[in-house]
Amino acid sequence: MQIPEKSNSSEQSEESAAAPISVVRGATGPRTQRGKQKSKSNALKHGIFSKAVLLKEEPRAEFNSLLRGLRNDFRPEGTFEGILVENLATSLWRKRRLLIAEGAEIRKGTEFVDSDMLRRAKDEEAIILQDSGPLVRKTTNARILDTCIEMLALLKGWIETEDFDEVLGEGVRTWLYGKYGPSVTTAFDRYLEIRRITRSNASAGHQTDPSYLKKCKGVLLNLLDEEISQFKKIQCEQLLEENNRIEIEWHRGNVPDAPQLDRLLRYETTLQRDFDRTLSQLERQQRIRKGQPVSPTLNLQVSS
Repeated sequence: MQIPEKSNSSEQSEESAAAPISVVRGATGPRTQRGKQKSKSNALKHGIFSKAVLLKEEPRAEFNSLLRGLRNDFRPEGTFEGILVENLATSLWRKRRLLIAEGAEIRKGTEFVDSDMLRRAKDEEAIILQDSGPLVRKTTNARILDTCIEMLALLKGWIETEDFDEVLGEGVRTWLYGKYGPSVTTAFDRYLEIRRITRSNASAGHQTDPSYLKKCKGVLLNLLDEEISQFKKIQCEQLLEENNRIEIEWHRGNVPDAPQLDRLLRYETTLQRDFDRTLSQLERQQRIRKGQPVSPTLNLQVSS
């Protein structure tokens, strides 16, 4: 009986186990077109700059799309070329961030023009109201002008309806014009005087000519109408001037102020210099890899 020779399966298994290791050790990357296409996304998954360059709120998908587009354009081979391409993407992404910052500076200078002017007018109004001077002399402030128009209309309404408090009316008149003012205050004083005389005669059983009181009242109402019309005309002029000022400030705000503009321009110069240097390195590296002639490097040393 012939005894079969022992199989050297253990040796074969050792050889088969060692074979993948040797293959791995001598691997040069994917050889098929399909493998090469699949390996292109490795840099997007393991980019050394992508995690550091992106801020928390910035979209990673857009950065990956930018990096993918640059890789398709330059088709880098090897780690060094891949790093250079990713450095280009980083520079362009920072340029994107710079433009967003510039837009924010412009918005800061244009979107709050109205509110800034309103706040200044309110502050000025508070200072004017603390001063006891006549309001009609300070109508360059739009809010004070509005107050004057409202108080004159209130005064007119009191006189028209005969629902008039002389003490309160005199207080309004003094606040608007001071103790001495234009013809409207003279007519106002005359009207008050005739009212007092009429009431005094009525209490004494005497009768005064009602037409004279009516005439004084008509003169005063006409003067108040003229005063209100004059202030409304000033108001229209102020509104036009304010709109023009807002438009000018808006156009001025389209360029950031000097300190911010200088900071943005210096940062842009730095980014552009870094981009140009990286692009030059990448082009040089790819020409070396392809065996193409390379321009000599120019080293410039500047000494003071």
